Amino acid sequence: MLFKEKMTSFIKSSLYGIILFTLIVIIHNYNEYENYPFAVKNISIIGNKYINSQEILDLLDYEKNKSVFDFNIRDVKNNIEKIPFIKNAQISLKLPDGLEIQITERVPIALIINNNNKMFIDCENNFLPVNPKSIISFPVPLLNIKDIPISKNSSISIIRHLHETYDKMYNHLSEISESNNSITLITDA
Repeated sequence: MLFKEKMTSFIKSSLYGIILFTLIVIIHNYNEYENYPFAVKNISIIGNKYINSQEILDLLDYEKNKSVFDFNIRDVKNNIEKIPFIKNAQISLKLPDGLEIQITERVPIALIINNNNKMFIDCENNFLPVNPKSIISFPVPLLNIKDIPISKNSSISIIRHLHETYDKMYNHLSEISESNNSITLITDA
């Protein structure tokens, strides 16, 4: 009797193992075809205003029928955050077939002109590149700094303080000009 029970248990265990193995093979082979249930079909990008969605999509190393589980989320996040105007990227899997990318962009608070070099600066003192699109997209006050190294000027501190504390004055500020020991604020009002 004991032998019969052990044999029945062994047959059931073997049958469960064969069924499980068969399911794994079917699912694995199903991955090779277009109808794979975890193939990425939907990628949504949220929060980007300045950076074009296509620029972000180009960084994904996306292949048709690639599973959502095949994306290295950390690498994708790091690649996206290399774009100067992107502060943070959060990537979420949206099962069964989607990725959601939440973007937080850096927003310039001033355009700096220092000895004919142009750059934007944000409220965290990050320097951002200037190009025709960014000039149009970010109408910010101008910091005209002459004959003073960026690291030794006062205008950046002033503009940051106005931006954080005196919003109304910041919004009417057109330019801060700094040269030697002189600082001039020019407003539009």
